[in-house]
Formats: sequence, structure tokens, C-alpha cells
Amino acid sequence: MELADEIRRLKELHDEGALTDDEFSQAKAALLDGVTGDYASTPWGQGRSDDGIGVAAKRWVNLQIVIVVVGLVLALVFFFAFFLPGWRKTRDDFDRRWNEFPTAPPVESLPLPVK
Repeated sequence: MELADEIRRLKELHDEGALTDDEFSQAKAALLDGVTGDYASTPWGQGRSDDGIGVAAKRWVNLQIVIVVVGLVLALVFFFAFFLPGWRKTRDDFDRRWNEFPTAPPVESLPLPVK
């Protein structure tokens, strides 16, 4: 059944007095949110009617956001646990080797070429 037909049916029930104002508002809000009575009354949404692409797309986007956040957290943990401590050691090792490297004599002490 289409969403407009469902809302029309709820409006008719409300006009007949079968639904109070609060019940009508709650039922309409549930329809507009994509939650049907079958979905809400069953555990984990079993037996639900049409979910629609909107709900599936929202779930997929939420899953992607969670995956990105978990990936960033893992990357930061790896960086701070493994890469950062070795960085200081590597820099100190480079500085030590740089200072031990033999340097060229000053330019003034080199003999001038003879022509």
C-alpha cells in the first residue's frame, strides 16, 4: 500500500473518531519515519513490510562512517605505538652518522690549478 493511501486511511479513522488526535499523530509520524506497525511490533524488524531504498541507503552510509572512524582510530594507534617511538631513534641515529661523516677540507687550503 502506498504511503499516501495509508495516511488517507488514518485520516478517515481519525475523522470517524476511531483514533484520537495523539494516536493519529503518532501513527502518521511512524509512517513518515518509515516504521510500520509490523516492523515496530516484531523483534529486530522481522516481517517488516517495504523498507525502501532510503532506509537501506542510510544504513549503508552509517556503516561507512563507522568503518572510517574505526580505521582512523586504528591508524592513530599504529602511528603512536609503532612509528612515533622509532622516529626519535632514527633521527638520533641519522644525526650521529652525519656528525661522524668525514668533511671536505676548507676551500682556502686547496691548491690552485696550474696553467
